Amino acid sequence: MSLTKNDLLVLGLLLDRPMHGYEINQYVEAEGVTTWFNISTPAIYYSLNKLRRQGLIFEMRSQGGGAKKSVYHPTEKGREQFFTGMEETLSSEEPVRFEYDLGIFLLNKLPHDRALALLEKRMDFLQRRRARVDETLERDRATGGQPLQIAILEHAAACARMEVQWLSGIIQHLRGEEMEGGEYRGLMLLTGDLHDFHLPDLIKLIASGKHSGTLAVSDGASTRTLSFHEGRPVCATSHWPDGEVRDADRVLNDVYDLFRWQEGPFTFDQRLEPQAGCLVLNTSAEDLILAGSRWVDNWAAIQQIVPSSSTVFEHRGERSRPENLDLTEEERRVLDTLDGLRDVSAV
Repeated sequence: MSLTKNDLLVLGLLLDRPMHGYEINQYVEAEGVTTWFNISTPAIYYSLNKLRRQGLIFEMRSQGGGAKKSVYHPTEKGREQFFTGMEETLSSEEPVRFEYDLGIFLLNKLPHDRALALLEKRMDFLQRRRARVDETLERDRATGGQPLQIAILEHAAACARMEVQWLSGIIQHLRGEEMEGGEYRGLMLLTGDLHDFHLPDLIKLIASGKHSGTLAVSDGASTRTLSFHEGRPVCATSHWPDGEVRDADRVLNDVYDLFRWQEGPFTFDQRLEPQAGCLVLNTSAEDLILAGSRWVDNWAAIQQIVPSSSTVFEHRGERSRPENLDLTEEERRVLDTLDGLRDVSAV
C-alpha cells in the first residue's frame, strides 16, 4: 500500500506520541507546518480514518474534559509503512513541478494589460510571503529553533526569493523594460500555423479575450494582416512581392481568402498597432467570420470551373470577343491577362 504525503505526516507525528485529531491539528499550526506544507484540518481527519481502516493505526477512547476522545496509536505495521514511505520520499526522483506555470504557459491568451495586472498582483503576494518566511526564519534562528525546522525555512526562503526574481523578469518584459542584452522574448506572442489552428478559431480567441494587436498570416509569398482593438477587427492590409498597392476591394478579398487557407504561419503580436494606410474595417469578429465563410462557399462553386490555381487559360483560337459581352473593368483586365502562359494564381 502507498502512503500519501498527508498520511506520512500524520503517521510520523503519531510516532512521537499518541494524539487525537484536534491535537495533531494544533501541533501542525503551532509548528508552522502549513508554511511549507499544504494540509488542512479535514485532510488530517481523512488520513486518520484511512490509516485506521488500513490497520496502520488504532484508536483508544479516552476521557478528557467530559467527552470521550479517540486517541490514535501507530501499529507495528504502521511503523514499517512509515519507514518505507520515508525511504521513497527522501530518495524520490520525481521532479518538482510548479502548478503556477500553467498560467504562464497560457499567458498569451490574455490581453496584455490584464495579464500584467494579474502578474503584479501575484508579485505583491510573493513579496509579502517572502517577508513572512524571512521573519519566521530569523526568529527561529535567534531563539534556537529546531535545526530541521530551520533547514525547511531556509528552503522556503530560497524558493520565495527565486520566485520573486523569476516573476520580476517576466513583468519587466511585459512592461517593455529593456532586459540584459536588450533581447525581446516575445512572451505575449501567439504563434502557430493554420494547419493546426483554423482562422475562425483564432479570431474567436482574439475576440473573446478582447485582445488588441495585429495578426499577420503568410503563405511565403504574400502577407495579410488583421488588426484588432479590444477584440474587434479594425484594420486590414495585404502585401505582395510585386509591391503593388492594392485597392480596398482587393485587400478585403485577400483577407476573406485567408479563410480558405489550410496552412500558413501566423503571429499575433499585441505590441503592434494598425499599419499606416491600412483598410479600415467596420465589422464585428462574428460578421468577419461569416463573410469569410461565404467566401469559402463561393470559392467551392468557382472550383467546379477552375479546379486549381495552377490552371492556365487562353483565348479560344482567333475568335473575336462578342460585341454584346458586358464586362466590368476588372473582368476586362482579367480577360486581357489570359495569354495561355499565366496560371490562375499569376492572373
